[in-house]
Amino acid sequence: MLNEIVIFAAWAVVGHLVAALVLYLNHRFVFHGRLGRLPLLRNTRKLHTRHHQHAFDDRVNEFLVTPTWGKLSLGTLFFTSAFIITAGFAFGLLTFARVYGYRHLITHNGDRSKFALHHMHHHHPAHVNFAGVYPIFDCIFGTHEDYKA
Repeated sequence: MLNEIVIFAAWAVVGHLVAALVLYLNHRFVFHGRLGRLPLLRNTRKLHTRHHQHAFDDRVNEFLVTPTWGKLSLGTLFFTSAFIITAGFAFGLLTFARVYGYRHLITHNGDRSKFALHHMHHHHPAHVNFAGVYPIFDCIFGTHEDYKA
């Protein structure tokens, strides 16, 4: 029993970190890169561009909401990964989605934590600090830039 819990927890950590890496890559290469110009990804990039245009507006929460098609896509990913990989991996993906959603919301609503400042620095300039929750990914891939407090 304990062995199964440890294995589940290990897969959850792997799923969480994979989700963080995928978010970084998506943010850098789709939202801000050439992949976002592909017809299939163009609308996703447009939504992110709108988020940047309104990042400091009073109506910012309107630009933080994932559209229904995005939620369905993520739900399908979590559900199928539970069968293809493991339930622990899917749980890790889900925990990252929740952590990211919460951190992003409070960041755009006045949070002044180290993580929030890292993300808000991404909005000016937009070519650095792509990691949504864990700045270590920016450090690893050379896109980290110190923020101004």
